[in-house]
Amino acid sequence: MIRLYDQVLRHFLVTPRDAKRYLNALQFDITVVEDEVDVIDFAAIESLRLFASKAYEFIFSESDFFGVWASEYFDEHDSENSRHFLEGFLDKHYKKGDSLRNAIYNVIWFIFPNIHPQDYDRFEPIDDIEYYRRQRNICHPANFDTYFLLSTPASMISNAETKKFIDAANADQDITEHLSRIIDSDKGHSLSVKVLENIQSVSAAGARQIVGALCSNKSGFAFERGPFRCLRNEFIALTELLVEKSGSNDSERKQVVEKLVSSSGSLETWIRFLLYERNLIEEASKKSSQKDVRPVKKSASKPLAKEVVDAGIKALTQAIEHLDSEERLHTHPELQPILLYWDDLVSKKRRSEFIEKLLKRPLGAVALLTGFLAKGEIILAEAEDDEYQYRIPGVRLAIYALSKVVPIKCIRKLINAIDQTEIAKLDARQQLAITLLSNSKDDASFSKVVEEPVNDSAPTEPAAVEPVAAGKPS
Repeated sequence: MIRLYDQVLRHFLVTPRDAKRYLNALQFDITVVEDEVDVIDFAAIESLRLFASKAYEFIFSESDFFGVWASEYFDEHDSENSRHFLEGFLDKHYKKGDSLRNAIYNVIWFIFPNIHPQDYDRFEPIDDIEYYRRQRNICHPANFDTYFLLSTPASMISNAETKKFIDAANADQDITEHLSRIIDSDKGHSLSVKVLENIQSVSAAGARQIVGALCSNKSGFAFERGPFRCLRNEFIALTELLVEKSGSNDSERKQVVEKLVSSSGSLETWIRFLLYERNLIEEASKKSSQKDVRPVKKSASKPLAKEVVDAGIKALTQAIEHLDSEERLHTHPELQPILLYWDDLVSKKRRSEFIEKLLKRPLGAVALLTGFLAKGEIILAEAEDDEYQYRIPGVRLAIYALSKVVPIKCIRKLINAIDQTEIAKLDARQQLAITLLSNSKDDASFSKVVEEPVNDSAPTEPAAVEPVAAGKPS
């Protein structure tokens, strides 16, 4: 209780009158939340909800910024950026010197370790970011939503609404729009938990409808909030169970997955889910072949059968090859995950071959560069000349991902290869992306983010990069 008061409450409950007026509103049952969240972090976010609603809404809407990223992405330059980003919000809504502003500042510093006091030298980054997940801290993307679900009952879906959703799926009705409305009302997380609890009431037809709608949804609901593009644990568990229920045997499930992947509106979700499942199968195979007398703790996760996963990956490969053959792949909104996982999905053509061909196209470099900034990570600043006009870590993480398919030393060449007369023809988002990438610092801070590939399997430097102006046909 002393730590709770010292780290959080003392900033808001300054006088006895404050305590008398607000303490009742801050009451919550510790036994209910302690297994789900860190109690002190929860008290902090609840204090912001009560005393500073704008700050509370700001944190929720900017989850990409407030989520912790690995210390390898973080340095003093990021510390300055994060302070600037937060101060920009505070300057807009709270007067300098105001006690409430100072309270917000101190509490946010405490619960989000990617925002630091002025003395950067005192900051020691934690290499193991899973520490924050294990401690159930709000700063880890896997835990972030839980804090808002517990404090915002409106985001909880009712049993009646859950039953209506399952009944519609069981009747083999298209539930895509129904699911979108639920997710748009911020009830998607609650729905997935409720369907898991009521999985026995889902029929085979219902399972096919639900898993198809879940994996086709483009809202990002399937992924953890924050900069880590990982599938949610409950999404993985739910999808595994739904696929299992979609057929009476693996042969039927194989056909279901093939059909769903082929007709899906979102390849990325299927790519990450099926490759995750394949990795589980491979890990299980390795463990079974190892001679170890020590007892092995069984995983709660039950991967799909290998033939089902292989069928899904084959369908993904065919979809990607079809897009490539029709010259539509470079404009696909999910170009980034396709390129990142190319070697796991496509065997007929090397990724470097596709990139080299792409760079010979008019505006090919633009398609490649902006394809890695297509996840809503760009934010326009109020001032056009603001050097911090991009969300922290948006551009840096985009460059980090891009370096996995193109050597880092080529990125500058790609930018310089763009014909400046063609930039005016781009949409506003593409223009901003190119500007931000062009202005990103090519110094020690920039280079530290990425490691130049050193292994033989790394993509070779595309020969077309230097001489080709992307705005002109070669």
